[in-house]
Amino acid sequence: MIFTRPRVFVAEYFAAEARRDGVMETERGALDMKKLKSKTLRRGSKIGIVAPASPIKDPAALETGVEILEEHGYQAVLGESLRPAEGYLAGSDFERRGDLERLWRDESVDAIWCLRGGYGSVRVLPDLYLGLIEKRPKILVGFSDITGIELGLWRLTGLVSFHGPVLTTLESDFTISQAFRMLSGEAVGTALPWPGADKSGYVLFRDGVVTGPLLGGNLSLICSLLGTGYFPNLEGAILFVEETEEPAYRVDRMLTQLLLSGALEAVAGIIVGRCQPVPGKEEKEIIEVFAERLAKLRCPAAYGFPIGHIRDQWTLPQGITVEADLGKGELILAESPFQN
Repeated sequence: MIFTRPRVFVAEYFAAEARRDGVMETERGALDMKKLKSKTLRRGSKIGIVAPASPIKDPAALETGVEILEEHGYQAVLGESLRPAEGYLAGSDFERRGDLERLWRDESVDAIWCLRGGYGSVRVLPDLYLGLIEKRPKILVGFSDITGIELGLWRLTGLVSFHGPVLTTLESDFTISQAFRMLSGEAVGTALPWPGADKSGYVLFRDGVVTGPLLGGNLSLICSLLGTGYFPNLEGAILFVEETEEPAYRVDRMLTQLLLSGALEAVAGIIVGRCQPVPGKEEKEIIEVFAERLAKLRCPAAYGFPIGHIRDQWTLPQGITVEADLGKGELILAESPFQN
Protein backbone atom coordinates (compact mmCIF):
# COMPACT_ATOMS: atom_id res chain seq x y z
CA MET A 1 0.00 0.00 0.00
CA ILE A 2 1.10 3.57 -0.63
CA PHE A 3 0.50 6.47 1.74
CA THR A 4 0.03 9.99 0.42
CA ARG A 5 1.68 12.94 2.13
CA PRO A 6 -0.24 15.99 3.30
CA ARG A 7 0.18 18.88 0.89
CA VAL A 8 -0.62 22.55 0.89
CA PHE A 9 -2.16 23.83 -2.32
CA VAL A 10 -2.11 27.39 -3.58
CA ALA A 11 -5.17 29.49 -2.86
CA GLU A 12 -6.20 29.47 -6.50
CA TYR A 13 -6.69 25.70 -6.35
CA PHE A 14 -9.43 26.08 -3.80
CA ALA A 15 -11.00 29.18 -5.33
CA ALA A 16 -14.73 28.97 -5.93
CA GLU A 17 -14.27 30.12 -9.49
CA ALA A 18 -11.89 27.27 -10.24
CA ARG A 19 -14.22 24.75 -8.66
CA ARG A 20 -17.04 25.79 -10.92
CA ASP A 21 -15.17 26.17 -14.20
CA GLY A 22 -16.37 23.86 -16.92
CA VAL A 23 -19.69 23.11 -15.22
CA MET A 24 -22.13 21.76 -17.77
CA GLU A 25 -25.68 22.72 -18.54
CA THR A 26 -27.55 21.07 -15.66
CA GLU A 27 -31.20 21.06 -16.72
CA ARG A 28 -30.92 18.19 -19.20
CA GLY A 29 -33.04 15.09 -18.74
CA ALA A 30 -31.34 11.79 -18.07
CA LEU A 31 -31.82 10.69 -21.68
CA ASP A 32 -29.82 13.54 -23.23
CA MET A 33 -27.28 14.14 -20.47
CA LYS A 34 -23.69 14.23 -21.66
CA LYS A 35 -21.69 11.43 -20.05
CA LEU A 36 -18.19 11.73 -18.65
CA LYS A 37 -16.55 8.29 -18.75
CA SER A 38 -13.29 7.02 -17.28
CA LYS A 39 -10.89 4.30 -18.39
CA THR A 40 -11.34 0.70 -17.27
CA LEU A 41 -9.56 -0.70 -14.25
CA ARG A 42 -6.54 -2.83 -15.17
CA ARG A 43 -4.36 -5.17 -13.15
CA GLY A 44 -1.64 -3.07 -11.58
CA SER A 45 -3.82 0.05 -11.45
CA LYS A 46 -3.52 2.30 -8.43
CA ILE A 47 -6.71 2.75 -6.42
CA GLY A 48 -6.98 5.72 -4.08
CA ILE A 49 -8.84 5.09 -0.80
CA VAL A 50 -10.79 7.98 0.73
CA ALA A 51 -13.29 8.49 3.55
CA PRO A 52 -15.59 11.34 2.43
CA ALA A 53 -18.21 10.50 5.05
CA SER A 54 -17.92 8.69 8.41
CA PRO A 55 -14.74 7.22 9.93
CA ILE A 56 -13.94 3.60 10.62
CA LYS A 57 -13.67 2.48 14.23
CA ASP A 58 -11.43 -0.50 13.64
CA PRO A 59 -8.28 -0.14 11.48
CA ALA A 60 -8.46 -3.87 10.73
CA ALA A 61 -11.38 -3.14 8.40
CA LEU A 62 -9.13 -0.94 6.27
CA GLU A 63 -6.35 -3.50 6.29
CA THR A 64 -8.70 -6.26 5.15
CA GLY A 65 -10.03 -4.15 2.28
CA VAL A 66 -6.54 -3.21 1.12
CA GLU A 67 -5.49 -6.87 1.20
CA ILE A 68 -8.40 -7.76 -1.09
CA LEU A 69 -7.38 -5.09 -3.61
CA GLU A 70 -3.78 -6.26 -3.54
CA GLU A 71 -4.77 -9.93 -3.89
CA HIS A 72 -6.54 -8.99 -7.11
CA GLY A 73 -3.48 -7.26 -8.50
CA TYR A 74 -4.13 -3.60 -7.61
CA GLN A 75 -2.15 -1.06 -5.60
CA ALA A 76 -3.81 0.88 -2.78
CA VAL A 77 -2.96 4.54 -2.26
CA LEU A 78 -4.24 5.64 1.13
CA GLY A 79 -5.64 9.08 1.77
CA GLU A 80 -5.12 11.12 4.93
CA SER A 81 -8.62 10.88 6.44
CA LEU A 82 -8.71 7.11 6.93
CA ARG A 83 -7.67 7.02 10.57
CA PRO A 84 -10.16 5.81 13.18
CA ALA A 85 -11.88 8.80 14.75
CA GLU A 86 -14.54 9.69 17.26
CA GLY A 87 -17.73 11.35 16.12
CA TYR A 88 -19.63 10.94 12.87
CA LEU A 89 -17.19 12.48 10.36
CA ALA A 90 -13.82 11.17 9.17
CA GLY A 91 -12.34 14.67 9.35
CA SER A 92 -13.31 18.24 8.65
CA ASP A 93 -15.05 19.06 5.39
CA PHE A 94 -11.78 20.63 4.21
CA GLU A 95 -9.77 17.49 5.03
CA ARG A 96 -12.19 15.05 3.45
CA ARG A 97 -12.64 17.14 0.33
CA GLY A 98 -8.90 17.73 0.10
CA ASP A 99 -8.26 13.99 0.26
CA LEU A 100 -10.64 13.33 -2.61
CA GLU A 101 -9.19 16.11 -4.75
CA ARG A 102 -5.58 15.20 -3.96
CA LEU A 103 -6.05 11.65 -5.20
CA TRP A 104 -8.11 12.83 -8.17
CA ARG A 105 -5.29 15.21 -9.09
CA ASP A 106 -2.71 12.39 -8.90
CA GLU A 107 -2.34 11.17 -12.50
CA SER A 108 -0.97 7.81 -11.34
CA VAL A 109 -4.24 6.99 -9.53
CA ASP A 110 -6.82 5.36 -11.81
CA ALA A 111 -9.76 4.97 -9.43
CA ILE A 112 -11.15 6.27 -6.15
CA TRP A 113 -12.73 3.75 -3.77
CA CYS A 114 -14.62 5.00 -0.72
CA LEU A 115 -13.80 3.40 2.60
CA ARG A 116 -17.31 3.50 4.07
CA GLY A 117 -20.57 5.43 4.06
CA GLY A 118 -22.30 6.72 7.16
CA TYR A 119 -22.84 10.45 6.91
CA GLY A 120 -21.17 13.56 5.54
CA SER A 121 -20.43 13.10 1.84
CA VAL A 122 -22.97 15.68 0.68
CA ARG A 123 -21.18 18.32 2.78
CA VAL A 124 -18.16 18.25 0.44
CA LEU A 125 -20.17 18.85 -2.75
CA PRO A 126 -20.43 22.67 -2.74
CA ASP A 127 -16.67 23.24 -2.93
CA LEU A 128 -15.49 20.31 -5.05
CA TYR A 129 -13.15 21.29 -7.87
CA LEU A 130 -15.43 20.32 -10.74
CA GLY A 131 -13.00 21.44 -13.43
CA LEU A 132 -10.49 18.87 -12.16
CA ILE A 133 -13.06 16.08 -12.23
CA GLU A 134 -14.15 16.95 -15.77
CA LYS A 135 -10.55 17.17 -16.96
CA ARG A 136 -9.55 13.81 -15.45
CA PRO A 137 -12.57 11.49 -15.18
CA LYS A 138 -11.88 8.55 -12.90
CA ILE A 139 -13.72 5.56 -11.50
CA LEU A 140 -15.48 6.45 -8.23
CA VAL A 141 -16.95 3.57 -6.20
CA GLY A 142 -19.20 3.58 -3.13
CA PHE A 143 -22.77 3.31 -1.94
CA SER A 144 -25.03 4.30 0.95
CA ASP A 145 -24.04 7.87 1.91
CA ILE A 146 -21.73 8.06 -1.13
CA THR A 147 -24.93 8.26 -3.21
CA GLY A 148 -24.86 12.02 -2.57
CA ILE A 149 -21.51 12.50 -4.29
CA GLU A 150 -22.39 10.17 -7.15
CA LEU A 151 -25.68 11.86 -8.02
CA GLY A 152 -24.30 15.35 -7.39
CA LEU A 153 -21.39 14.78 -9.76
CA TRP A 154 -23.71 13.26 -12.35
CA ARG A 155 -25.94 16.33 -12.20
CA LEU A 156 -23.05 18.81 -12.41
CA THR A 157 -20.57 17.04 -14.69
CA GLY A 158 -22.16 13.92 -16.14
CA LEU A 159 -19.56 11.71 -14.41
CA VAL A 160 -20.34 8.00 -14.65
CA SER A 161 -19.56 6.73 -11.14
CA PHE A 162 -20.27 3.30 -9.66
CA HIS A 163 -22.77 2.45 -6.95
CA GLY A 164 -21.06 -0.55 -5.40
CA PRO A 165 -19.48 -1.85 -2.21
CA VAL A 166 -17.38 0.43 -0.08
CA LEU A 167 -14.02 -1.03 0.93
CA THR A 168 -15.37 -2.28 4.27
CA THR A 169 -18.21 -4.26 2.63
CA LEU A 170 -16.12 -6.40 0.29
CA GLU A 171 -17.43 -9.35 2.27
CA SER A 172 -18.41 -12.03 -0.24
CA ASP A 173 -16.93 -13.64 -3.32
CA PHE A 174 -20.02 -12.58 -5.30
CA THR A 175 -19.71 -8.91 -4.33
CA ILE A 176 -15.97 -8.84 -5.00
CA SER A 177 -16.16 -10.65 -8.35
CA GLN A 178 -19.05 -8.53 -9.59
CA ALA A 179 -17.28 -5.31 -8.62
CA PHE A 180 -14.08 -6.14 -10.49
CA ARG A 181 -16.01 -7.56 -13.44
CA MET A 182 -17.92 -4.29 -13.77
CA LEU A 183 -14.88 -2.05 -13.28
CA SER A 184 -12.83 -3.96 -15.84
CA GLY A 185 -15.53 -3.46 -18.48
CA GLU A 186 -16.59 -7.11 -18.71
CA ALA A 187 -20.24 -6.70 -17.68
CA VAL A 188 -21.64 -5.09 -20.85
CA GLY A 189 -24.21 -6.88 -23.00
CA THR A 190 -25.26 -9.76 -20.74
CA ALA A 191 -27.71 -9.96 -17.85
CA LEU A 192 -26.05 -9.26 -14.51
CA PRO A 193 -25.88 -12.53 -12.52
CA TRP A 194 -27.83 -13.03 -9.33
CA PRO A 195 -26.24 -14.53 -6.20
CA GLY A 196 -28.91 -17.26 -6.24
CA ALA A 197 -30.44 -18.97 -9.26
CA ASP A 198 -33.96 -18.77 -7.79
CA LYS A 199 -33.87 -14.98 -7.31
CA SER A 200 -34.97 -15.42 -3.71
CA GLY A 201 -36.88 -12.44 -2.33
CA TYR A 202 -37.83 -11.03 -5.74
CA VAL A 203 -41.28 -9.40 -5.89
CA LEU A 204 -42.76 -8.06 -9.13
CA PHE A 205 -45.01 -5.01 -8.70
CA ARG A 206 -45.68 -4.21 -12.38
CA ASP A 207 -44.32 -6.12 -15.37
CA GLY A 208 -42.57 -4.50 -18.31
CA VAL A 209 -39.37 -4.16 -20.31
CA VAL A 210 -37.84 -0.68 -20.17
CA THR A 211 -34.68 0.98 -21.45
CA GLY A 212 -33.05 4.12 -20.09
CA PRO A 213 -30.19 5.62 -18.10
CA LEU A 214 -29.71 3.92 -14.72
CA LEU A 215 -29.64 6.36 -11.77
CA GLY A 216 -30.18 6.06 -8.05
CA GLY A 217 -28.83 4.85 -4.76
CA ASN A 218 -29.76 5.11 -1.11
CA LEU A 219 -33.32 6.37 -0.63
CA SER A 220 -32.48 8.69 2.28
CA LEU A 221 -29.69 10.34 0.31
CA ILE A 222 -31.81 10.72 -2.80
CA CYS A 223 -34.43 12.54 -0.71
CA SER A 224 -31.77 14.69 0.95
CA LEU A 225 -30.86 16.15 -2.47
CA LEU A 226 -34.40 17.25 -3.32
CA GLY A 227 -34.64 21.01 -3.69
CA THR A 228 -30.88 21.38 -4.23
CA GLY A 229 -28.80 21.88 -7.35
CA TYR A 230 -27.48 18.34 -6.98
CA PHE A 231 -30.71 16.41 -7.57
CA PRO A 232 -30.60 14.67 -10.97
CA ASN A 233 -33.26 15.06 -13.61
CA LEU A 234 -34.84 11.59 -13.70
CA GLU A 235 -36.84 12.05 -16.88
CA GLY A 236 -36.59 8.80 -18.86
CA ALA A 237 -34.38 7.15 -16.24
CA ILE A 238 -34.61 3.74 -14.62
CA LEU A 239 -34.39 4.61 -10.93
CA PHE A 240 -32.84 2.16 -8.47
CA VAL A 241 -33.23 2.61 -4.72
CA GLU A 242 -32.08 0.81 -1.61
CA GLU A 243 -32.41 1.35 2.12
CA THR A 244 -31.57 -0.38 5.37
CA GLU A 245 -33.07 -0.60 8.86
CA GLU A 246 -35.62 2.15 8.30
CA PRO A 247 -39.12 1.64 9.76
CA ALA A 248 -41.94 1.30 7.27
CA TYR A 249 -43.41 4.71 8.04
CA ARG A 250 -40.13 6.46 7.26
CA VAL A 251 -39.78 4.63 3.95
CA ASP A 252 -43.38 5.66 3.25
CA ARG A 253 -42.56 9.27 4.10
CA MET A 254 -39.52 9.36 1.81
CA LEU A 255 -41.36 7.80 -1.11
CA THR A 256 -44.27 10.17 -0.57
CA GLN A 257 -41.89 13.13 -0.57
CA LEU A 258 -40.47 12.01 -3.92
CA LEU A 259 -43.95 11.49 -5.33
CA LEU A 260 -45.22 14.87 -4.15
CA SER A 261 -42.15 16.63 -5.55
CA GLY A 262 -42.95 15.41 -9.05
CA ALA A 263 -39.43 14.02 -9.42
CA LEU A 264 -40.71 10.55 -10.35
CA GLU A 265 -43.41 11.52 -12.82
CA ALA A 266 -41.35 10.73 -15.93
CA VAL A 267 -39.21 7.78 -14.76
CA ALA A 268 -39.21 4.79 -17.11
CA GLY A 269 -39.12 2.21 -14.34
CA ILE A 270 -38.06 1.56 -10.75
CA ILE A 271 -36.00 -1.28 -9.30
CA VAL A 272 -35.67 -1.69 -5.54
CA GLY A 273 -32.91 -3.51 -3.68
CA ARG A 274 -33.42 -5.87 -0.73
CA CYS A 275 -34.04 -3.72 2.35
CA GLN A 276 -32.95 -4.91 5.76
CA PRO A 277 -35.85 -4.25 8.16
CA VAL A 278 -35.60 -2.68 11.58
CA PRO A 279 -34.64 -5.42 14.09
CA GLY A 280 -37.79 -7.14 15.24
CA LYS A 281 -39.78 -6.22 12.14
CA GLU A 282 -40.42 -8.17 8.94
CA GLU A 283 -39.28 -7.30 5.45
CA LYS A 284 -42.82 -7.71 4.14
CA GLU A 285 -43.82 -4.43 5.81
CA ILE A 286 -41.28 -2.57 3.69
CA ILE A 287 -42.32 -4.47 0.55
CA GLU A 288 -45.95 -3.49 1.12
CA VAL A 289 -45.01 0.18 1.41
CA PHE A 290 -43.03 0.10 -1.84
CA ALA A 291 -45.86 -1.76 -3.61
CA GLU A 292 -48.51 0.73 -2.54
CA ARG A 293 -46.51 3.91 -3.09
CA LEU A 294 -44.94 2.92 -6.44
CA ALA A 295 -48.33 1.84 -7.79
CA LYS A 296 -49.14 5.56 -8.04
CA LEU A 297 -46.67 5.83 -10.93
CA ARG A 298 -48.02 3.02 -13.09
CA CYS A 299 -44.54 2.28 -14.48
CA PRO A 300 -42.76 -1.11 -14.37
CA ALA A 301 -41.40 -1.73 -10.87
CA ALA A 302 -40.05 -4.60 -8.79
CA TYR A 303 -38.42 -5.31 -5.43
CA GLY A 304 -35.58 -7.55 -4.33
CA PHE A 305 -32.62 -6.84 -6.62
CA PRO A 306 -29.12 -7.48 -5.18
CA ILE A 307 -28.46 -3.80 -4.53
CA GLY A 308 -27.40 -1.98 -1.37
CA HIS A 309 -26.88 -2.99 2.24
CA ILE A 310 -26.72 -6.74 1.68
CA ARG A 311 -23.86 -9.22 1.66
CA ASP A 312 -24.12 -10.06 -2.04
CA GLN A 313 -24.53 -6.90 -4.07
CA TRP A 314 -24.13 -5.62 -7.60
CA THR A 315 -21.92 -2.76 -8.70
CA LEU A 316 -23.96 -0.44 -10.94
CA PRO A 317 -22.81 2.42 -13.21
CA GLN A 318 -24.67 5.70 -12.75
CA GLY A 319 -26.14 7.16 -15.94
CA ILE A 320 -25.41 4.26 -18.29
CA THR A 321 -28.18 2.99 -20.57
CA VAL A 322 -29.58 -0.34 -19.40
CA GLU A 323 -32.44 -2.63 -20.35
CA ALA A 324 -34.52 -3.91 -17.47
CA ASP A 325 -36.90 -6.84 -17.91
CA LEU A 326 -38.92 -6.71 -14.70
CA GLY A 327 -40.82 -9.91 -15.47
CA LYS A 328 -37.54 -11.84 -15.53
CA GLY A 329 -35.67 -9.76 -12.98
CA GLU A 330 -32.96 -9.04 -15.55
CA LEU A 331 -30.73 -6.00 -15.91
CA ILE A 332 -28.48 -5.68 -18.96
CA LEU A 333 -25.95 -2.92 -19.67
CA ALA A 334 -26.70 -1.74 -23.20
CA GLU A 335 -23.81 0.72 -23.15
CA SER A 336 -20.25 0.64 -21.86
CA PRO A 337 -19.56 2.79 -18.80
CA PHE A 338 -16.02 3.40 -20.06
CA GLN A 339 -14.20 5.31 -22.76
CA ASN A 340 -13.75 3.48 -26.07
